[in-house]
Amino acid sequence: MALLPDSQPADVESDAEIKHTKTAADFKIWAVMANLIFAGGYGDIHPGNHYHWCEKGRLIPYIAYQNDVPAAIAAILDNNGVTSLEFVATLKEYRCKGLARAVCHTAVRNAFINGAKIITTRAFHPASLLYQSLGFKIFY
Repeated sequence: MALLPDSQPADVESDAEIKHTKTAADFKIWAVMANLIFAGGYGDIHPGNHYHWCEKGRLIPYIAYQNDVPAAIAAILDNNGVTSLEFVATLKEYRCKGLARAVCHTAVRNAFINGAKIITTRAFHPASLLYQSLGFKIFY
C-alpha cells in the first residue's frame, strides 16, 4: 500500500494527545509498548541501544495518549524521503477508539511536512482498512 503527498487524508478528530517521541525517555515508553504488543514483552527493541535510530532521524516514533496513558503507537521509517509507516499498534484495552488512526494520521502528516515523497506500508485485511481510511492505495 502507498500514499502520495496529494492523497493525504483530511484531519482526524480524536481526543488523544499525539506525541512525537524525541527524547530517550519518550523512546523508552514507545519501545516498551512496541515490545509488549508485538513481542509479548520480549525486548526486541532496546530502549537504549536502538535510540540512535531516532537521533539519526531514521525512526520517527509517535505515541497516542488517552487520558495521560500511552495507548497506541506508530512510527515512520525514513530512507531519504522514501518512507514507510511501521509499528502501528494499540494496547488491547484501548482498541476501537480511533487511537491508531489518530497516531497514524499525525505520523503521515508530519512525514510529508518533512519531505517524504511517498509513504508505504504493508497490511492484510482487516488492518488494511485503517490504512485505506487514511488514503493509502493498494498496489499489486
